[in-house]
Amino acid sequence: MQKLYSIILLSAIAVHGASAQTKQQKKDYTQARINVKGGKDLDNTIKTLTRLLNESEEMRTNEKVYVTWYEAVEKLYAQGNEKLYLREKYDTTKLFNYAKEMFTILERLDSVAAGKVTKEGAKVEYRSKHAQTLNTYRPNLFFGGSFFLRKNDYKTAFDFFDTYIDCANQPIFSGSYDYLKNDTLMPAAAYLATHCGYHLSDADKTLKHVALAQRDNAHLCTTTQYIAEAYRMKNDTTQYLATLRRGFRQYTTHPYFFTYLQDWYAKNNMHNDALQLCDDALKADSTSLLVMMSKANTLLNMERNKECITVCDRVISLNDSIAEAHFYAGTAYLNEALKIEDNIDALRKNKAKLKEIYQHALPYMEKYRGLRPDEKQRWAPALYRIYLNLNMGRKFEEIDKIINEE
Repeated sequence: MQKLYSIILLSAIAVHGASAQTKQQKKDYTQARINVKGGKDLDNTIKTLTRLLNESEEMRTNEKVYVTWYEAVEKLYAQGNEKLYLREKYDTTKLFNYAKEMFTILERLDSVAAGKVTKEGAKVEYRSKHAQTLNTYRPNLFFGGSFFLRKNDYKTAFDFFDTYIDCANQPIFSGSYDYLKNDTLMPAAAYLATHCGYHLSDADKTLKHVALAQRDNAHLCTTTQYIAEAYRMKNDTTQYLATLRRGFRQYTTHPYFFTYLQDWYAKNNMHNDALQLCDDALKADSTSLLVMMSKANTLLNMERNKECITVCDRVISLNDSIAEAHFYAGTAYLNEALKIEDNIDALRKNKAKLKEIYQHALPYMEKYRGLRPDEKQRWAPALYRIYLNLNMGRKFEEIDKIINEE
């Protein structure tokens, strides 16, 4: 009997505690309403309202709490906007954050109201009115994103652009606004969100709005680069390569797509693909030094030395200060010499030709040395071989000393 009495007592205490909490919540809400009507202590009032929404299901489904919360934020926005209009000192950051918060509130309120609609086909109360109100504030989301972007606050900027774009998916705007069709800034907002995601090194954020961002033709090339980088972050090789190839087809002369594709082919010993890529790029720009140098390197790796030398000579004729062109050509000649030296029969028959090859290699390697004096590990062994085979005693002694000093 005593045990039963204890249970009843505990239940009574719990009920009393819950009742007391409910009374306090109602009291806090009433005070919040008074504060909002009077425009007083609005920051603390907002904290009170958000706390009430987190405390109980009853509060979370109470539409009046959301309305009061919205009115408090709207008043703070109006006060800040007035100060800016009067050129008084005010934190612009706050103004944009209030604008964004209003979207959060009314979208949540709309969701709560929609959950209470039981009759099929019935309209959500105040949806049209709230959508119209938010639509007038919506440009501030775009301007806010641009504001934070200029400050390199990519995370906050992304959130603003993301909210701006997400309006197209929010039920509150359904039926009244077709932002994807009618808002010409949507592709630009999507591009800027993609830009922010890239600078945050966040692959998911980068890719979130790319379908829409690709409608922004002015930045399509950059968007494609961001997509490729996002897939590289995710280690998605298939999509990474597919994006690079698509980008190369669309922007053949852009160095990004060519360079990263070529780098991939080189690392994976896909020399035929690398060579074809160079030829395709040269069809678009036959004077591209970047592509010609890449082709020369590819030909050198494929041991197609004579073709490598031809390409290097073409580069040198256009710009003789490109050190690698001299190095590749000199190395190609040395590779040809090595073929003869490795064959004893050929060596006996082609001593004169071998000397001629070393004579051809000489000016390339000496020029490379002059352009890259610090790259001793590359030109010193090459010049050692050349001077030795051409019996250039004084120069050989010099290079031998340099090598021994290393």
